[in-house]
Amino acid sequence: MKKDPQELIVQYRVETIALRSLVNEVKQLGFESAKYVPSMKNDDIRTILAAEVTHYRNKFLISFVIQIPILILMWVIPYTNPAFLINIVFFDTLPLYIVILLVLSSIIQFGMGASFYFGAFKAVQHGSANMDVLVVLGTTAAWAYGVILIFISNYEFEAARISNSHEIASMEEMDPTTMAIHEHAHNFEISSSLITVILLGKFLESFSKKQTVEKLSQLASLKVTKALILKSPPTLTQEGEEVDVDLVAVGDFIKVQNGQTVPIDGMVVIGSGLCNESMLTGEAKPVAKEIQSKVYGGTSLIRGTIVVRVDKLSENAAINQIMKLVETA
Repeated sequence: MKKDPQELIVQYRVETIALRSLVNEVKQLGFESAKYVPSMKNDDIRTILAAEVTHYRNKFLISFVIQIPILILMWVIPYTNPAFLINIVFFDTLPLYIVILLVLSSIIQFGMGASFYFGAFKAVQHGSANMDVLVVLGTTAAWAYGVILIFISNYEFEAARISNSHEIASMEEMDPTTMAIHEHAHNFEISSSLITVILLGKFLESFSKKQTVEKLSQLASLKVTKALILKSPPTLTQEGEEVDVDLVAVGDFIKVQNGQTVPIDGMVVIGSGLCNESMLTGEAKPVAKEIQSKVYGGTSLIRGTIVVRVDKLSENAAINQIMKLVETA
């Protein structure tokens, strides 16, 4: 009776049972088509990082586009004094250009920078502090400082108007101290500049991670997925059984023929040949392999036929160790 496809998750001790034996035991239970499916971790990471790159790229571009008019309002308008931005005031004191600055910088601060607030909140919830907490504290302080200056200028302007018993018609009639505070009341846009620069850094960081994973994927492509297992005692004339490399156990004998790639680390016990180990050493000169010589997974046997006794599991092979070092670098 044909069984429906099922996924079986099994916990086992590597030191007590070989993965290949475990698969065979499952087959004997009635799951004749059972097979080991390796993890697609690298593919998952590439998908996640690609989405992260797109996320930070879009946020940075939007912030950059908004930042351009902010810089124009900050460095050009106060010196050119266009009437439509200076003479139109809110609450009797706030010119239109400062209100626009406040709105645009708030969009960047709380819109484009929302992920920093979420990250900081989660970190504080767990009783820790990360980079998001530092970004939120710095940029929020800068934004709030500008807003507070606006309210200070409004308060002092109203106090001056009441004390002078007449209505001040324009900004030019304000007290010099109040005017100085008012002119610098747009300092909150500094926060938008910080958020934009940090988003650029996040984009470059995620792009660098994505490039690293791409290199790891290229390195992983050197790995062989199949190995030719020989029964003990092994000979060069045996045909062998082809199995997944992940199912090869320490002490197994595998056969590598001329032109093939060594599937896993081990020691030559029969035969001789020449190996190209440039993927490990960078040296293109072939290395002679005799009995008792070490061979490494991912290297190519360019001449001869050898039988190798496996001395490491696939996950502990040299090529996998290199990939782990790059991942954690």
